[in-house]
Amino acid sequence: MPCTLGNQEHVAYPSTEHPGQYEMENSEFRFSIHYSADGLGQLKEAENNFFFDNKYYGILDRFPSGNTCQIYLNVYQGNSTIGRLWCQLMDVKGERILKIREEGNAVKRFFKKSFLKLIRAKALVCGNLLLSGDFGVSLDIQDKSRKVDLTRRVISAAIPFIQKDKGVHICMKFFKDYPEELEEHYQQLEEFNFVKFSAEPVMVMDVPEEWNSFDDYLAAMTSKYRVRAKRAFKKGKDIERVNFTHDRILAHKERLHELYCMVKDSVDFNLVSLNIEYFAELKRVFPEEFDLVGYFLEGKLIAFFTVMNRGGEAHAHFLGLDASYNRDYQAYLNILYDIIRLSIDKKAHHIDFARTALEIKSSVGATPYPMFFYLQHRAPFASGIMRWVYNSFSPVEEVVYRQPFKNQTKGSKQTEHADASRPSGS
Repeated sequence: MPCTLGNQEHVAYPSTEHPGQYEMENSEFRFSIHYSADGLGQLKEAENNFFFDNKYYGILDRFPSGNTCQIYLNVYQGNSTIGRLWCQLMDVKGERILKIREEGNAVKRFFKKSFLKLIRAKALVCGNLLLSGDFGVSLDIQDKSRKVDLTRRVISAAIPFIQKDKGVHICMKFFKDYPEELEEHYQQLEEFNFVKFSAEPVMVMDVPEEWNSFDDYLAAMTSKYRVRAKRAFKKGKDIERVNFTHDRILAHKERLHELYCMVKDSVDFNLVSLNIEYFAELKRVFPEEFDLVGYFLEGKLIAFFTVMNRGGEAHAHFLGLDASYNRDYQAYLNILYDIIRLSIDKKAHHIDFARTALEIKSSVGATPYPMFFYLQHRAPFASGIMRWVYNSFSPVEEVVYRQPFKNQTKGSKQTEHADASRPSGS
């Protein structure tokens, strides 16, 4: 059964020589389709990256986001497994993904909301909708352009079999979060009616070797930003920080989910919603590498943040915050500082702060790392419509990137889409 992409077809058929695998027509590569991580070999990237670990995949298999399921495509060449493509099958509903702000012209709001209700589709996403970054492709191919081409061909050839297995009609493909320096290799996708979208940048910070403590981090700041930090500490002095155990997460899981939803519902663009068991399962499976820190005020849980740390890489993941406490206690700014403190204590050399809140993250030392993604609809004209929807419905804001450290140049202004593919990790 062929899968049509523009004017080209990619055909695959069950292999007689390799049971459970599919041969690709006019190709030396094969693939197999899996709907669970059970029994799959561990990827080499898992040594230094939490999010390529089969145990992490297993968490998403057991507790998926409400509108997704996991799909793993193992890729073979000869007698060797050369890698894996991690995909998520997603139920796209416009009004659930894009939020129309209750401001401006009422007639325009009505038509926008009505239009969003018309958007209904099944999409196959190459990447992880819960993360900011390239976590969908692990192929042992050095030529980057060839790797992109193989990724496209394998996914296209696998779709007819996935549709048959799941009883769905997939009309969109979404290649998620690739760094700007790889743009020249991904441009080939445009020949097959993929449309490029600029994503909001990921905010990252390198931790110099000489920073052995949080005091070293503060000492590297200019006096202006060091005073700002100490003012935030003073406002947050009554907040009790608690690093949650697995049992404590279970005891507070409803409140944690409520706080998470307060953040999720405040953003304009949101693809997925977390399973309420997600945090507890992360702590059970990764007790030393996953931290969830709760903020208590007079015994009430008002906020939390999460950090994953492996191989010197710290990833600020999801957080929750009751915004009514933010002004008086500068809770969000304290969260950012505490993420840095925890990461330094755990000897991280790099911190990924995820997306959103770009300016305030830059004020603690994070810098923007540009990303992009590609989308293709089966109907070529619809891909262009999706870009129009994305650009029209996502607010654009001017961002001033701050420079808090000594010997840095003055902050620059840039215009960014104020959206994110998921709620902010920090």
